Amino acid sequence: MLDALIRSTSATQSNRSGLASVLYAEDYEALRQISLRTLVRSGYVVTPVEDGLQAWEALQADRYDLLITDIDMPRLSGLQLIKRARSARMRLPVIVASRTVNTEEVNRHRALDFAATLLKPFTTDHLLEVVKEVLRFAGSADSRGSVSHPALAEAFDEVRSPRHWGLNE
Repeated sequence: MLDALIRSTSATQSNRSGLASVLYAEDYEALRQISLRTLVRSGYVVTPVEDGLQAWEALQADRYDLLITDIDMPRLSGLQLIKRARSARMRLPVIVASRTVNTEEVNRHRALDFAATLLKPFTTDHLLEVVKEVLRFAGSADSRGSVSHPALAEAFDEVRSPRHWGLNE
């Protein structure tokens, strides 16, 4: 039943109801399902996809308040997805989920303007904390007339414990 609810809700519906719409791209089904249930139960409207190409198609079809994407996915990687979105001038905030984060790699992609990262494995509490903070920041940036997010690379200046790691400061 929860799966049907998740699939039946679209970003367009979420915008009418005032709920934040999240596009969640993750190829590992178990993590995708746990994260989806957590986000839906917390009041977010979530569109789940299992690869980067499905995510790209969803981004073209609907408007989302947030993209959460795995980096290593089939058909189109998370980085390729974000590059396409930025090339298309899509300014939605992006949370990158990855098992490992390579500082050099992140520095090479600073222009992609990640809002935050989640180091896998992450807890559902940490997922909700990061999503809430990113959406709060995006909302305050919108109210100031700006939709700019700090670069993820700044978060690597000081390594913190996984409980606090992930949000750019």
